[in-house]
Amino acid sequence: MSNIIIKKENINTYQIKIYEEININNISKLKDISKEIINKIKKKYSLKKEIVLDIYPSIYETIIELKDYNRLIDISNLTEVKINIHTDTIFLYEIDYPTKYKGIVYYYKNKYYLKINNISKKEYLYLSEHSKLLYKDNNKILDNGLKIKI
Repeated sequence: MSNIIIKKENINTYQIKIYEEININNISKLKDISKEIINKIKKKYSLKKEIVLDIYPSIYETIIELKDYNRLIDISNLTEVKINIHTDTIFLYEIDYPTKYKGIVYYYKNKYYLKINNISKKEYLYLSEHSKLLYKDNNKILDNGLKIKI
């Protein structure tokens, strides 16, 4: 899988972007992807013995947050990996308004957020590069933001 981008967020957190949809029901595929990501990170950084992967899937890309922790008691030399899959994630993109993309725009705290409907892969890649992606705790924006249909 060549389209993986790994970014170190802080001392024990990494954000991994995969620019394709991943079948979260295929356990062997998830294991392979997890191993590949962990091995790539281990080449550059050292990971601790307990790893938690939070997976946020969508049609256009999959975001994975990797957090590593020290175990309180380390009896073996094994690394424990826990995977959490967030299936109800809504991706929002912080944008300048007006926009050329189809979807719903939310205005919240002097910022515009786009929830896309259907765009091409090329348009999506451009949007992804030129906007900030929000994928956690979007309920405040969705519930309290002013909704503008375009």
